[in-house]
Amino acid sequence: MTLDTPSPGRGSDHESQSDSAPMSSAQDITLSPAPTAIALPTATPRAESSCYPIVRMRAYDAALDLLLVTLALLLAESFVGRAVDWLVNRWPDQGILLINTALGVASLLIIGIILLIRKQSLSSIGIRSASPGLIIGAWLAAIPACYIAMILMALLYAVVSHSIGGGLSIEEIAAEREEFFAMAPSPTLATFALFGLFTGIHEELLFRGFAMPRFIALFRSRTAGVILCAAVFGLLHSYQGTISIFQTAGLGLVFSLVALWTRTIWPAILAHALFNGINFSLIPLFKSMMPELMRELSSQPAM
Repeated sequence: MTLDTPSPGRGSDHESQSDSAPMSSAQDITLSPAPTAIALPTATPRAESSCYPIVRMRAYDAALDLLLVTLALLLAESFVGRAVDWLVNRWPDQGILLINTALGVASLLIIGIILLIRKQSLSSIGIRSASPGLIIGAWLAAIPACYIAMILMALLYAVVSHSIGGGLSIEEIAAEREEFFAMAPSPTLATFALFGLFTGIHEELLFRGFAMPRFIALFRSRTAGVILCAAVFGLLHSYQGTISIFQTAGLGLVFSLVALWTRTIWPAILAHALFNGINFSLIPLFKSMMPELMRELSSQPAM
C-alpha cells in the first residue's frame, strides 16, 4: 500500500507564498521538522490467488477441507438413503437418481459453509468472469472431447482388464448398462433440469471448483491434483458399472483441463450439463436396443 504524496502544485503554491512574505532577519526563518513516515499495519495475505484454479492454502488446510466435505457428504448420503423409497414413490418418473439431486443440494451447502469459514470468495472455486467467446468456444470444444475420452477410456479398460485378468466380459458389461438404464429416469423437462443442468452445476462446483484446487494445494502439483480429482470422480460413479468408472474419470480429465485452460468453471458446467442432457435423451433408444443386444450376446458361442 502506498501513501499519496503532496502534489507539486500544492508544494509550489506554498513556496511562492513564503517567498513573497517579507523577512526581517535570519532569526525569523524557522525550519519545520521533517515529516515522519506513517507506519501502516501490514495487510494479511489473501487465502486465495486471483488465478483459479490455484488457491494459496497450506497442505494441511487443503487436506482438512477435503476430509470435512467427504465426511459431511457421507453423513448426508446416509440420511438421504433412508428417504429413497419416499422420493421414488413421490416422483416415480425421476427414478432413484433423485438421490443425486438431494446430495447435490447438500454439497452446495457444505461448500458454502467452508468458504465462509475460510473467508474465500466464489472466485476461488471458479465462479469468475471470462470473455463470452472463451466460454462458448471451450464449451463447444469440450463436448466432442468428452465422447473421445469415453472411447479412449473404454479401450484402456479393455487393455487393463486383459493384462491383469479378471475383467468383465462384453455380456457382463452390457448387463451392467441394462441395469443402469432400468433405474435411469425418463427424459422429461424435469430430467433435463435436475440431471442435466443441476448436476452439471453441483458436480462441477464440488469436483473441479472445490476439490481440484485443494488436491493441487495438497500435492503442490497440478498434474497430481487433476489426475486424483478425476480418479475420485470416476470411482464415485461406480453405480453406473465398472467400465463407467474409467469413462467417467476420462470425463473428469476433460472438464479439469477445460477449467485449467479457461481459469473459470463456467465452460465445464455448461459442457457437463449438455453432455448429460444428450445422454439422457438417448436413454429410451438404448433401452430399446438392449434386449436385442443381450439376446445376440447370449447366442454367441463361448470363446
